[in-house]
Parts: sequence; structure tokens; C-alpha cells
Amino acid sequence: MKKKFLAILLTTIFVFSPSVAVFADTKDDKIAALQKQVDDLQKQVDDLTSKLKKYQSDDTKNNNMEDYLLKKNVLSGKRIEMAADMVGAISGFKYGDAEIYEYDMSSTQYKELVSGDAISVEGIDGYTINALAINGKYVLMGEASEDLIQAFNDYK
Repeated sequence: MKKKFLAILLTTIFVFSPSVAVFADTKDDKIAALQKQVDDLQKQVDDLTSKLKKYQSDDTKNNNMEDYLLKKNVLSGKRIEMAADMVGAISGFKYGDAEIYEYDMSSTQYKELVSGDAISVEGIDGYTINALAINGKYVLMGEASEDLIQAFNDYK
């Protein structure tokens, strides 16, 4: 009886051992394939991040106006990156209803805002927007408290 049991046990071990090795190899192959996908995706993210940095203005990378206004505690809410190109700006962000854009001071839209004219918002027919305040290359739009407007104008 012991010999039969031992024979069955050894047969079972030999029969299933190669399949266990195959399953382990398959699992290792799947893990390696997934790791390669993760590595490829990370490379794509890194490439896109470096491309994005080319399009950010120096001021967007280190926005001194924004830092100044945050330190003055006149911006509140969540920061939202704006589609600055819709108003002809280089970059823009928003806190609450106050929007701040950086312009190329030689652009047509900037010159129109400086002259007191409203500019059209690209892609929205019949919608125009005016500047609340202008400080160098920065333009404040939307709705803002008097404290925010004052701090914006005081920025140097």
C-alpha cells in the first residue's frame, strides 16, 4: 500500500511540476510585459512634460505676480490654468472669478486692452472681455475685489 501511495505521489509531482514551472514562466513573462508598458508610458509622460516646458513662459514656471498676490492673501479658491490663447495671451490662471493673464506687450489684443477696448474671446461669438487692471505684461480680468485690484496694481 505504501509503495502504491508513494508511486501515485511521485507520479503526481512529476506530472504537475512542469506545468507549475510553465505557469510561473508565463506569470514572469506577463510581469515583464507589464513593466515594459509602464516604462514606455513613463517615457511618454517625460517626453510630453519636456515639450510642455518649451511652451510655458518663464513667468508661468516661476510666476512672481501670482506668488506676490498669494502672499498678500488676495487670491482665494483653487488655481485653474486658463486657455490663454482664447484671449490672445501667453499664459493665464484663475482663482475664483479673477483671471490673470500674461501678454506679449506687442500683441494686438494687449494693445486693444491697454487702449480701454474690449477684446473678443476666440471661439465664442459675440463674447468680449475687458481688463479690470493692467500692470506691465499682466492683465487682470473677470471679477476682483478692490483689495485684489489694489495689490495687482502695486506689484512691481
